Amino acid sequence: MKKLICIILFVSLYAISYSQEPLTFSKVIQTDSIEKDRLFAIVNEWFAVEFRSANKVIQMLDKDAGIIIGKANDEFRYPGQQKCFDGILQYTVKVIIKDYRLKIEVNDFRHQNINNSGLCNLGLITTADNYRESGFGAKYDNVAWADLKKKSTVIAEYFIKSLSDKTKNIKASEEDW
Repeated sequence: MKKLICIILFVSLYAISYSQEPLTFSKVIQTDSIEKDRLFAIVNEWFAVEFRSANKVIQMLDKDAGIIIGKANDEFRYPGQQKCFDGILQYTVKVIIKDYRLKIEVNDFRHQNINNSGLCNLGLITTADNYRESGFGAKYDNVAWADLKKKSTVIAEYFIKSLSDKTKNIKASEEDW
């Protein structure tokens, strides 16, 4: 009976800890009479300008489907004394393009520490308020978690604004340049 209770407790705690949604940001951007092919070229140029090496970032480029997906990363420095959390924050930028509009999604934020040790690797960033509620090191984990969520928000808001600005005030035709 004790084994059954332990198994049920373990399964329910596992389900609770993984029931949070991945942190995701998205926005639909309307454009003035710019068709899909032209928008695709504009977004492709945007990727080339925004990322140091678009060829390394872009994972999928499908003009017919109107989809560009890039995987990138930013450096992460822990705000406190625990430097084992220093590493990278990986994320995905996906743009879906249709006539006169596009949708940008920034998601799949993942933390990877420099030395790749399991102890300070926080993995997928979710909507959870804390990485964990208690236990050894929970305080440090939760500080890093909050900072990772904040950095993820800044990254996503930057890309959404940047792409919005890029597509703003673009004419349907380039004849007036």
